[in-house]
Amino acid sequence: MRDWSRWGRRLLVIGVLLLGFGLRFHLLDAQSFWNDEGNSARLSERSLELIIEGTASDIHPPLYYLLLHGWRALAGESEFALRAFSAFAGVLTVPVVMALGLLLGGKRPYSVTLVAGLVTAVSPPLIYYSQETRMYALLGLLAVLSTLFLAKWMRTVIGNRYSVISGRVVGWGIAYVLCAAAGLYTHYFFPAVLLAQNIIFFTLLFWWLRCTRGEMAWENAVTPAHTHTTPSRPYASPYHLVTLSPRHLVISFFALQLAILLLYLPWLPIFLQQFGADDLAGRGPLLSYLREAFWWLAFGQTLPFVGWGLTAVLLAALFGLINGRTRSLPVLVLLAIPLLMMYVAGTTGSEFFKFLVVAVPFLALLLGMGFSPRRRKERRGNSAKRNLHVLRASAVYFLPSLLLLLTLSLIWQSLDNLYHNPAYARADYRGMAQRILDEGHPNTAVILDAPNQWEVFTYYFPDEGAVYPLPKGRSRPNPAEIDATLSEIAGRYGRIYAIFWGEAQRDPERLVERWLDGHAFKAVDEWVGDVRFVMYAVPAAPAETMATETNWQFGEAITLQGYTVGTETALPGDVIPVTLFWQTAVPLEKRYKVFLHLLDENGRPAAQRDSEPGGGLALTTTWPPGETIVDNHGLFLPPDLPPGRYTLSLGLYDIADPAARLPIQTEAGVEDAAPLAVITIGR
Repeated sequence: MRDWSRWGRRLLVIGVLLLGFGLRFHLLDAQSFWNDEGNSARLSERSLELIIEGTASDIHPPLYYLLLHGWRALAGESEFALRAFSAFAGVLTVPVVMALGLLLGGKRPYSVTLVAGLVTAVSPPLIYYSQETRMYALLGLLAVLSTLFLAKWMRTVIGNRYSVISGRVVGWGIAYVLCAAAGLYTHYFFPAVLLAQNIIFFTLLFWWLRCTRGEMAWENAVTPAHTHTTPSRPYASPYHLVTLSPRHLVISFFALQLAILLLYLPWLPIFLQQFGADDLAGRGPLLSYLREAFWWLAFGQTLPFVGWGLTAVLLAALFGLINGRTRSLPVLVLLAIPLLMMYVAGTTGSEFFKFLVVAVPFLALLLGMGFSPRRRKERRGNSAKRNLHVLRASAVYFLPSLLLLLTLSLIWQSLDNLYHNPAYARADYRGMAQRILDEGHPNTAVILDAPNQWEVFTYYFPDEGAVYPLPKGRSRPNPAEIDATLSEIAGRYGRIYAIFWGEAQRDPERLVERWLDGHAFKAVDEWVGDVRFVMYAVPAAPAETMATETNWQFGEAITLQGYTVGTETALPGDVIPVTLFWQTAVPLEKRYKVFLHLLDENGRPAAQRDSEPGGGLALTTTWPPGETIVDNHGLFLPPDLPPGRYTLSLGLYDIADPAARLPIQTEAGVEDAAPLAVITIGR
């Protein structure tokens, strides 16, 4: 029976590991690289010297990029290959958490181990960053691995009656030092893990000193209570009298910390420089931050907040604290310190929650400890008493199991969103680059109006010479320089694609977009995730005068003084440039959109373009009365548009109610859409 029980546990462990592996490699390359991933991919292409030189001025230390450089030499440079490094780091996190669960599991270590491993295997934030070419999966692994090595070292030191420099002590100490130093060289947030580990050590030391003769407390906190004394391991008893003095323990621990510092010393000046240069936002309310951060720890960023879900996780963690008793305190410290460090540093925005991958494994351990209740002796007596004992023992597991099932149900929804919901997908740079290549315009330029886009876009786009990051440099954008650069680009290319992301930080006055809207014809303006994909047609000469005067009245106050249609013959895939000349008699309180429809012979739309005036930068509510507003629009013709004669029509509608078109007073009468020109589409 014991053999079956042992094999059953082994099969469950293997099942948890396979689950973690499958979830991390499932659809690994389905999504495109996004900005930071492109930076990782291109930085790891460099030589080792250039990687170190580049990261010295970056916001991350070099170890991840150095390891990725070696990994790509073995595995290749495809999306799947580069992300696989993070995926394997995420997979390894699962058995390390389970090993730590065995150390802290108390009298029921296997239930703690399996539950903690299961939660780690399915954790949405850990899976998300295991599928990203960034350092966060490695950071989470090093956080829990260094803690495991430290726990092994502490257990071995306390059990060693004669020397603190025995082979086993030194081995675990070296492993801890190397792992902790690797964490520091991986991310600048790793000191939070070291701080938590130091707090745990000195708290346990103080606790040991307070106990009579040092009995029971220290050993109970770091050694599994199920361990039995054997002739080869006489120190394994939880009540063993520790013979090492506190001074020796403190000296040996400080030696480990000093070794970590010495290994990190070459990079320490750069860390201090980067830390001092950070411009962080102010802190918000603590409770609001903790609620959002704890939700992210449990369910990641691909699930809207649900109140009962957070309550279930908090109650499950509370059961872990109660049932884990003193063994849960180190786990609580390793969970709480990173949260508090982020709040103290002011990094409370959701964009910084990825730093908390160092805390997610310890939340999993805390949930697992809810399944380690105090063992009660079976009472002898009649069958009724024995049955009552069984019911009480079962009830101890009922609530933690119910809370775990509720948590897992929300985790399943979060993972489903991660894999299949486009609303949570990364920006599709692969798709945008392929779209430009498929449209195949022979004279195309691409403008990247955001920081850190060049690396990811050129990973997919082969013509690097036609890609222009603007504004240049890190200083405030210079309008004269932007005007000169864009004038040169517009003079060389007939079509310009612009990808806007984060321009509120880099180009807050939107100088690039304003110039393009004033000198070119915006034909496409679409959101691709959190990135805006825009296409402009560049005319041979801008329309400064109207070719056709109209003085059509739109509604009660707006007048279309005239318009210019750039061409009346075109091919599929071309852009028809249209310049409108507007005027309003009074200030407008409503925002209106312009629509251009290309209608076939049956009056059905074959192409259309809806946009607020000025490409969205000349809103009708900002029009000065009596001033002429020059408004450029481009109508993109689908590549599969059949040849024939089409009618180009124009109208305005209320942005709050697209069905509410403004009536247009023309020579032919009142209409809701006015014809501008007949367009002939050839082959």
